[in-house]
Amino acid sequence: MLARLAWSLPLACALLLSSACGDDSTQVPSDGSSSSTTTASTGPTPPSTSGTTSVGPTTAVADETGTSSTTGPVPGSNCCAEHADPGCDDPDVAACVCRQEAFCCAFDWDADCVTLAEQCGGCGDPTTTGDPTTTTGGPELNPCCDAARTPGCPEDPVVEACVCALDAFCCDTQWDDACGMTAARQCSATCGGGGQGACCAPAGTPGCAEDPAIETCVCALDAFCCDTQWDGQCVDIAQADCGAACMVMGGGDCCAPNGSPGCDDMPTQDCVCALDPFCCSTEWDDICVSEAQYGCMLDCGLPPAGQGDCCMPQAGPACGDMMVSDCVCMIDGGCCLSPWGDGCIQIAVNSCGIMCPGFDPQPPCCQIQMGPGCGDAALEACVCGFDPFCCSTQWDDICVDEAQNDCMLDCGMGPPPPPGDCCTPQASAGCDVPEVQDCVCMLDPFCCSAEWDEICVDEANIDCGGCLGPGTGTGTGGSGSGTGGSISGGTISTGGSSGI
Repeated sequence: MLARLAWSLPLACALLLSSACGDDSTQVPSDGSSSSTTTASTGPTPPSTSGTTSVGPTTAVADETGTSSTTGPVPGSNCCAEHADPGCDDPDVAACVCRQEAFCCAFDWDADCVTLAEQCGGCGDPTTTGDPTTTTGGPELNPCCDAARTPGCPEDPVVEACVCALDAFCCDTQWDDACGMTAARQCSATCGGGGQGACCAPAGTPGCAEDPAIETCVCALDAFCCDTQWDGQCVDIAQADCGAACMVMGGGDCCAPNGSPGCDDMPTQDCVCALDPFCCSTEWDDICVSEAQYGCMLDCGLPPAGQGDCCMPQAGPACGDMMVSDCVCMIDGGCCLSPWGDGCIQIAVNSCGIMCPGFDPQPPCCQIQMGPGCGDAALEACVCGFDPFCCSTQWDDICVDEAQNDCMLDCGMGPPPPPGDCCTPQASAGCDVPEVQDCVCMLDPFCCSAEWDEICVDEANIDCGGCLGPGTGTGTGGSGSGTGGSISGGTISTGGSSGI
């Protein structure tokens, strides 16, 4: 099963709603006010504003299409002199000042703004230099983003606690690549590889608690950002007028992994990133593409969702019975994001009240449970002896695999498939070169208990002498950057293997 999304439950609901509604839709705030951006669309829509907004040393004027244009510097906007216009003629000084006092870039440049400009080094004899609220060189990268051979990440106890609550392996056995990706995707760690600065990612909620100064500045210019939703327009304002250190976002195709944050259709980008902030803070990967189609109504040419008999595999996510799909996706959100396969059918038979030919209900320990344990004390003692998560948090699909592979539970699924090529990601565990398999699985047990994914291939090449056998390694990794993954510890980890 594809399972990479800790937000799988809310996404499942979004997917089921979208499969039931064939029309384009526009989110409208509950108070009836108009939004500054559309959050679900099947095609590009320009961001909208209304009226004329003065922003820093330029004036933004919305034309009849809703697209802003600038009219150049405001006359007489000397940073070191009071004037009636917002902002001043030095963008660096204006950004420094307005991070501390948003009024200066929203209304007029008064005596207090001039004082702050002097402190920011804009008037020749500053009392301080630079913005006292910022540091140079962009956001500092969190050490928990990097894989380690040891468990835990003591450098940041808050991120460590967040990650290990989601995946106990990271604190019990090893802080691997999946732990680092969980830190970035689910625990607010600022990571490299496309990581954004504070307030640079659209969200489904109002405001930006990451940086109150940027939040204040942006919301003085556009109250929608704090009243209703921090959308792509708010990010643009944060970067252009409030000193946010954002990467360029939105240049890639929404329907293809593009290696950078965001995509080229702002409504789709905002909708996806409200579901999954990783897509705008780090990278637009294949999971983001699936979310664009199945969660945000963009036609990317993927198979339709919510079609066909729930007892038969389907090319798209979910099946034709919304109640069954909803029940299954509450247990495994991957069934509403990836093709509806035998695993989804088995969950439907086990837990959702349908009968399907060839699928018999399984014992509880062969099923994913919503809570800890499975009701069999002997099996729980065996599995939880090496994977405490299964008895402390949730009996998930990794626990089921462990019960079968390591604790001799017969779930009637027959013998495991023969191992595949060590150089190619496989849906099955292990690979066909015993020396490589043994070496990799000593480093990363996930590769032999659940799935031989991109990270396992990387480890074979980098750490074990080569995926064809010792001495054949390329010295470079594969593509384990977030397109593989598996459910681990009840969450869906991005970018590769997780431990057990």
